[in-house]
Amino acid sequence: MVKLKSGATEKILTSPKMWVNMLIMAFPIFLNNFIKSLNGSVDTFFVSRMGLEAAQARSAMAAMNLHDQVYNVFLAFGVGLAVATMAIVSQYLGANRKDLARNYAAKFITLAVIIGIFFTLLIVSTSSFLTTWLGAKGDTHTYAVQYFNIRSIEYVSILIFLVYQAIRQAQGKTILPATINILGILINILLTWLLAGVFRFGVAGNAIATVIGNMIFVPVMIYDLVKSKKNITIEAKQLALSKDNLKAILPFAAPAALGQAISSLGFVFIQAFILHYYGDIISSSFAVGNRLSNLLLTPVAGLSSVAAVYIGTNIGHKQPERALKSYKTSRMIAFVFSVCAISIVIPLRRYFIYALVSNSDQQMVDIAMEYSLWLLLTQPAMALFQNYMSIFNGSGQSKNSLKMASARLWGLRIPMVLIAHFGLRRVFPNLEYQLIFYAMILSNMLVLIYAEYLRRKIKLDIAVNLQESVTS
Repeated sequence: MVKLKSGATEKILTSPKMWVNMLIMAFPIFLNNFIKSLNGSVDTFFVSRMGLEAAQARSAMAAMNLHDQVYNVFLAFGVGLAVATMAIVSQYLGANRKDLARNYAAKFITLAVIIGIFFTLLIVSTSSFLTTWLGAKGDTHTYAVQYFNIRSIEYVSILIFLVYQAIRQAQGKTILPATINILGILINILLTWLLAGVFRFGVAGNAIATVIGNMIFVPVMIYDLVKSKKNITIEAKQLALSKDNLKAILPFAAPAALGQAISSLGFVFIQAFILHYYGDIISSSFAVGNRLSNLLLTPVAGLSSVAAVYIGTNIGHKQPERALKSYKTSRMIAFVFSVCAISIVIPLRRYFIYALVSNSDQQMVDIAMEYSLWLLLTQPAMALFQNYMSIFNGSGQSKNSLKMASARLWGLRIPMVLIAHFGLRRVFPNLEYQLIFYAMILSNMLVLIYAEYLRRKIKLDIAVNLQESVTS
């Protein structure tokens, strides 16, 4: 039989220095995710310094934060596609079925285009109603509608990138997708400075810059998928979808997408709740703290992606023991990194917050300082949470990711937030918004008990159909 495994795949299956190879594969993703998170902070930086009055600046930041919450719901479907792509392609490559890996890679590109177009049309037609329903009023509503409509243009390109990145990561190739994304982000940052900082286009300038940065390299990705001489490629005839294809994809993609969507909807509910009952300043302060937290979680998320590839590929190659070792190795690295990171960042977080918030808004700074302290202390728990996702998704059992995400948001966080607001505030009248973030943080800790229970029940067996033919 012709050897179909790449050098990267061979390392995933056989290299004794697993933790070293994981870090090497993950580093481009680390860098990519870090710059991507930093890019979100750049938007906040320029909005807070657009020369607006404090109230208008808060409205602009609240509008962008509302979009982030809704955008995450859309992104959930992209993440679901990416999870399914990585699981299916990696297991087929591990099983030496490159033909089926190529075939399903093409199907996922088709799904990315269809879902992206659907969401663009949905947001453009409902943005005014949606932002009103989420609690936006006055300037916040005006900014939000403008920002939502412009950003909706990029949805197809975002999904194509997520699927493209998953295809290459499934082969152990992380450098090119990360390079493409980093270049797009740098263009975004440059254009944000130009449009929002120099020409004062405001929120619209931020949105236009982001759209251009996310769309500019789509032709490069398509060319690589079609013409690459070193990686798996797709053909136009493979893009057509059949019922059998969808039946094979849905068990992987649907739970992952639904889990992400449920989580994102939970965050939208909480954000709208905070905006309605506590106002722009609390909402924006929480957003600043979340940006700092997400910045530190990006390396862990990158490592989790690599671990999922290791797990899926080794399962496909019928090496369940090595798949489990991959999870445990990733867990150890992520936990140690998180502990070291918060030890450094907690004493220095004030500088990050001042970089995002104008010095004149001391109240927002103080709230963000308090919230970020407690949030950062839970980072090691969130590192473990991410690694549970890697073993669930890499093994093709993303239904457990759905269960874990549902338990975290709808079983724990939202009920605890409601209890804190409507019940505990009467018992502790001196605590206002603090009760809300105590509830949010506690949910991050308690969900790990359920996650470990789910992990102990899974089986590391091949989840794809190795008998399928490409023409089916």
